[in-house]
Amino acid sequence: CNNAAREIVKEKAIYVRERDVNLQTTAYVVSKFAVLCGISFLQVFLLCLISGWGTNVGLGMAAVGLLCCLAVAGTTGGLLISAVSNTSDMAIATVPLVLVPQIVLAGAIAKVDGFAEWLAQGGIVLYWGYGGLISCFPSEHSELLGYSDWGYRGPLVVVGWHCVRCLLVTNLVLLASGRRQLSL
Repeated sequence: CNNAAREIVKEKAIYVRERDVNLQTTAYVVSKFAVLCGISFLQVFLLCLISGWGTNVGLGMAAVGLLCCLAVAGTTGGLLISAVSNTSDMAIATVPLVLVPQIVLAGAIAKVDGFAEWLAQGGIVLYWGYGGLISCFPSEHSELLGYSDWGYRGPLVVVGWHCVRCLLVTNLVLLASGRRQLSL
């Protein structure tokens, strides 16, 4: 998320100028998305390699796939933050404001119940990612944390839907900002 949060905003003037010449907004967003996802996948594989080498916990393909999907979710969230921000400083300052509720409501720090659980299920992508990751470990660990009946497929779908939604909104924000520039 942090890597992607400064990408669009730092090139906003170039984007507006190129858009006047016929740059497709979707192509621009997809190009940023593809490069940043490649970097995120490299980070995930290095993390899995180092953590598997330093511990006896081997991550299966489902866990690695879910971690890659969560990295894509962070990338799309960062692109959205970058698209709605006016300056790089604003984008970087917004990242913690978005990520702290994600971390707190994910269920990793403390179990979420009641209204917090309802809120987490509706809008917190890390809630689904954490539950899916816990379910990838042996059952005695997932039972202790309350995720014994979870699988990884449901969280994978929810996280994937979040990625699509963020990309679409990023594209719409850039389209709207281009129209505002034309009207000024």
